[in-house]
Amino acid sequence: MSKQEAIQFLQNSNGLNGTKSKSTNVPLVFDFERITHEKTSHKEALITVIPAQSDIKDKKTRVILWKVDNTIESIVYNEYASESSTINSFTGIIIMKRLNGDFIRAYKLKNNNYVIDLLPIKKDATSKSSNSFGEEPFGLHEVIVINNFKKTSYNFVPMIDRNKSVSDLEDYYWLKSGGGGGYTGAEPVVEEEKTPCDQIKAQIDNVAIKAKIDALKGKTADKNEAGIVQKKDGTFIDLLAATNSNELNMPSGTNFIGSMHTHQDPYPSGRLRENGTPIMLVPIPIFSPKDVVQFLEFLNNTKKNNAPIEDVYNTMISSSAVYQLRFSGNITDVKIDFDISVLNDKYLKSIKDNGNDKKLGFLKFLEDNIGIKGIDLYEINSDNSTIKITLDNNKLSNIPCK
Repeated sequence: MSKQEAIQFLQNSNGLNGTKSKSTNVPLVFDFERITHEKTSHKEALITVIPAQSDIKDKKTRVILWKVDNTIESIVYNEYASESSTINSFTGIIIMKRLNGDFIRAYKLKNNNYVIDLLPIKKDATSKSSNSFGEEPFGLHEVIVINNFKKTSYNFVPMIDRNKSVSDLEDYYWLKSGGGGGYTGAEPVVEEEKTPCDQIKAQIDNVAIKAKIDALKGKTADKNEAGIVQKKDGTFIDLLAATNSNELNMPSGTNFIGSMHTHQDPYPSGRLRENGTPIMLVPIPIFSPKDVVQFLEFLNNTKKNNAPIEDVYNTMISSSAVYQLRFSGNITDVKIDFDISVLNDKYLKSIKDNGNDKKLGFLKFLEDNIGIKGIDLYEINSDNSTIKITLDNNKLSNIPCK
């Protein structure tokens, strides 16, 4: 799971930048700058670990995320250190919960070693528990667990509910780095984030995808647009032309992450001037407002299909240039409720007002009328080199991909 995917999941789970304990409304604030990927004992699987903070004293919290069959699982892992705990030897209590506050498991550790499991007890007017930790809605009492988690220690954190049987465990532990214990087998693994330049290069280097791009380049002289749409699983579907319209019909559903389509060369409209010469239709060889909104719909789909945001794209192919849109902004800023007809007028005016420079006019149109930061324009050159095109004081600036 990428860092951006983890951020998106937590923001969608909470609606903004933190989550709250179900019982006391205590907020967690995620430290997205310190996200790491760490090892588990389950084959080569990595988990995503996000530090979090709350107002609860003497508590250290991490949110753990991982994927199972494209479904994101999560644990809120809390450490409550005792006064005898040191930087190299943890003594205290571990409490694991769901993001919504539901209890998963708790246990005691002494000098990094497992002591005993703990279960919640409902508090009443007469109950007194020394294990009532701030936001927790319960005290904890000790319980003997016959089978489970024999390897549990400070650096071996079980990744499954305590009620699961041994056969279900499959020896699945977080090999936690940092803190007490001196365990050296699990250093944090920092997974390099793929940049849009990396993603575009990967497409160009993919023989099958490059063949599709080249095939579309051969269709720019056709009267109708041509295109394909990509599903989350990597497969493609041909786009069909709309009836009585020089546009393409997008199939229904939210399982799509990107598309490639053509803008044609100038072609006869079927009407003639007074001197008998044909009136030509001249498509603009850069993204249209409808293309931009379609790109935003692909981004919006990720909230439902859990596709990585960095996989989303839209590509426009003409005989003069190939452009691609990528996103580097905040997914919570994405909206799709635009009036295309209104945008079309503003789009044409923007290009005209900027000296008919299609790239400058397009970027100014995005800035002035779409208003979503992080919609990035890339141009793929004939030699397969790529540049990012940006605005710098209302002038174009080209940033080559390395």
